[in-house]
Amino acid sequence: MDARAGAITEAEDAGADPDHIRSATAHAQTATTQRCSSGALGNSRRVAELRLAHRPARSKAGGARRPGLRCAA
Repeated sequence: MDARAGAITEAEDAGADPDHIRSATAHAQTATTQRCSSGALGNSRRVAELRLAHRPARSKAGGARRPGLRCAA
């Protein structure tokens, strides 16, 4: 990963506005900026944070899984 791609990914992870990132990297189109991003890591991290944040609320509500909500194997 080059330095600019790393900076784009870090900015996305920090919650920066995509248009601001595009402008700071001197890209004409947001699609170019998105191609330089390693957003998968940021997306995975965000999903993990949301899951962790949801756990205390679920355990306060009894913590039991609702019937019928199972992952397909």
